[in-house]
Amino acid sequence: MLPEIGAFNATFKFAKGLARQGHQVTYLGPPEFAAHVARQGLQYFPLEVPKSKTEEQARTSFWLSRIIEHYRFAERFKHAVDAGFEIAFRTIDPDIVVLDPLVSRYAAPICKLGLPIVGVNTTLASTFSWLRPPVFSGIIPCPQEAIRDRVKSLSAWLRIKVSMGIALPLLDRGLGIIALGPARARQLDSKRALEDVGAKLAWGEYGWRLVAPELVLSPKAFDFPRCQQPSRHYIGACVDRERDDGEFNWKSIKPQEPLIYCSLGTYSHAYPFSKKLFKAVAEAISQQSKWQVIIQVGDVAAPEEFGPLPDHVLVVKTTPQLMILARAKIFITHGGFSSVREACLLGVPMIVFPCWLDQPGNAARVVYHRIGVRADIKSVDAGKILRLIDEVTVPEVQRSMQKMISAFQEEEDCLSGINWLETYMTAKLK
Repeated sequence: MLPEIGAFNATFKFAKGLARQGHQVTYLGPPEFAAHVARQGLQYFPLEVPKSKTEEQARTSFWLSRIIEHYRFAERFKHAVDAGFEIAFRTIDPDIVVLDPLVSRYAAPICKLGLPIVGVNTTLASTFSWLRPPVFSGIIPCPQEAIRDRVKSLSAWLRIKVSMGIALPLLDRGLGIIALGPARARQLDSKRALEDVGAKLAWGEYGWRLVAPELVLSPKAFDFPRCQQPSRHYIGACVDRERDDGEFNWKSIKPQEPLIYCSLGTYSHAYPFSKKLFKAVAEAISQQSKWQVIIQVGDVAAPEEFGPLPDHVLVVKTTPQLMILARAKIFITHGGFSSVREACLLGVPMIVFPCWLDQPGNAARVVYHRIGVRADIKSVDAGKILRLIDEVTVPEVQRSMQKMISAFQEEEDCLSGINWLETYMTAKLK
């Protein structure tokens, strides 16, 4: 999996379902995720990888030294991953590898061993086609304007291609040659490494990705109709209600009063306007005693930095998100796909402030299905928060959310994905 908590969380329901069917399921990844996976009752094989310099050390180095160290670290990391994969696969002896397409660059050792690969997509990212907008864009298709939509989609794809498919790779290759020399820099080219072992590749929002059958961790009902492709199998809600995220002190939360939950996920510290949003929410709800709010600030700031707040405004570092969402009436979110799926399953209308990558596309789908609203985090203030709360508490949003809840609950067990994978494995093992 992509080494982040949201990506692991998204797969637990599917993995537990496979385990209940009698399959041995083992996760492979960095050691820091082992305890979280083990708490879910699942097996984990830690992949030992080198650690980069600390951020403080990096800042104090000369810029050329930082570039050279970055590429030398990338070289060490790649060698460690390649060696670790081979050790892991000899130890685990898997029949099939389920791989997040976002880490396709590490698939060469798997292809070299001849193991069958199935993608497990924790986003709605896909491959280039002017028939569908990239998930990096906020385009909302209109059935009555098919040609116009395709032109807009093509334009959005081309902008991504120029920046992420041409400019960044050329810059990356040039800096790699400066840091390591041509021969060593070439070894870091994951596209060439995959092509050398006969892998087929296609270009998508996140760059080159392995062409393989793909399980999408979502009901089909949430995606745009024209985004659905024959090689993609939508396998349901994929939200593990039994996930162990720790405990929460509910002492200051009144169960009889409506609750708003605000969180920008794991990477909240990386978004430039996170603190501005959190302060706007705290100020807005401070003025509205009919609401109470839990604001998860993560590493953005210490709760004390928000000053004295009324009892119905609670600022905390971390929360067990599923537990909070089960009580919430509104979810103020960045639009990460795991968070959006959890809100859909639990029936919580969303106010989405997309910040980067696939979040604009997720927010566009929230608006398309009328299960929430979206807004610009750069211009947020307390007044705007109050207006957005009014917009998302209208009966139309509630009715649309009931339809989406039904779609998610009908496919909550991920059984279609389990059945598909078993059939595919049987065919591959013959």
